[in-house]
Amino acid sequence: MAKLLSAIEDNNLDNIRVWDEDARALLPLMGAETLARVFVLYPDPWPKKRHHRRRFINGRTLADIHRLLEPGGELFFASDIPHYVAWTLAHVRDHGGFEWLAEGPADWREPPGDWFSTRYEQKALKAGRTPAYLRFRKIRRAED
Repeated sequence: MAKLLSAIEDNNLDNIRVWDEDARALLPLMGAETLARVFVLYPDPWPKKRHHRRRFINGRTLADIHRLLEPGGELFFASDIPHYVAWTLAHVRDHGGFEWLAEGPADWREPPGDWFSTRYEQKALKAGRTPAYLRFRKIRRAED
């Protein structure tokens, strides 16, 4: 947070708002179709089964993200935890409002061209863990 605030100040940015609480509390307060892209980068995997309900990617959060994305908007997800990647793919598929944009293995093994690396990604790479980069596009669901 301190690094972000310093960057905002150093660049004299005045169009950024910072929420330093759990983002899930903010999502329902935002207007529909107001975001072009949502990035979920290296979220806490909550590896113990009894804690999976705390994972950021879940049915409720995906419903909020779907509502917030403009038509054709994109959801990006990155993690170095294979089980969480599989979890995310399953939950996004079950939601039904997103299409996975991967056409081949390179599409989830390599970051997109405009990718910005995080310190968590650097830590994972240094430890020898392989990140996955998932990209989804918002589509209309039958019930929308």
